[in-house]
Amino acid sequence: MTYEIARMLYSAEECLSSATYNFQGGWHKAAVNRCYYCLFDCITALLFVEGVSAKTHQGAHVKFR
Repeated sequence: MTYEIARMLYSAEECLSSATYNFQGGWHKAAVNRCYYCLFDCITALLFVEGVSAKTHQGAHVKFR
């Protein structure tokens, strides 16, 4: 695993932890936001593995589809 992928997956883990904390605290909008960023980081890492890079959220969405 490259440093870049490890960094992306670490960021995804942090977002998931934040989402769990926010959800348990009753901050559901914040939890959804953190879940979104967790998925974004995972998709970005997956695209990177395939040699594809995306600079924007929309770009990642389009390339993932």
